[in-house]
Amino acid sequence: SEGLAGSLVAAIQNQTLAISSALKAKTEPKHSTINISPTVRWPVLGDDGPDSKEIEDFYEKFEEVCGLANDGRGMTAQEHLTTLLSCLRGSKEEIYRLLVRKYRKLGTLEQDPDKVFAEIRARHMKFAETPIERQMRATREWDQLWKGSKSALQFEAAFEEAVTELEQAAAPGRAL
Repeated sequence: SEGLAGSLVAAIQNQTLAISSALKAKTEPKHSTINISPTVRWPVLGDDGPDSKEIEDFYEKFEEVCGLANDGRGMTAQEHLTTLLSCLRGSKEEIYRLLVRKYRKLGTLEQDPDKVFAEIRARHMKFAETPIERQMRATREWDQLWKGSKSALQFEAAFEEAVTELEQAAAPGRAL
């Protein structure tokens, strides 16, 4: 019985060592002689865009790039807010600066930067197109769709984009 207990203790110790080394191996960073550092092109939001659809696209791309930071873990709320400033131009930048100044005085900037970001985004989204404007733009783009000298495959991408825009712009419950 004492021999069995001793072998059981030894087995548990061996198992503990194996689990410990397996967990340690997972947490150690991988080392390589090759270092890949991609250059990310940040989206820019200003007053010179072709239409207000750009605002929704900007925030989608901005969130996508921010999610890549810190090995895919994303940015802290403060970094997120600070990085946004470098992507803004014109009246969009002015809105950012005014709101940051306001929330800094109120103390909200340090306590809840996510709230400040949400407020800035909401103000920018006021520039976004209305459903009617979106329908009119999608229809206009459809009417201007032309194959011209494009190959069939090149035109196919433009055609699919135009169809998708029409589908997304259609009023709920209405067929195209």
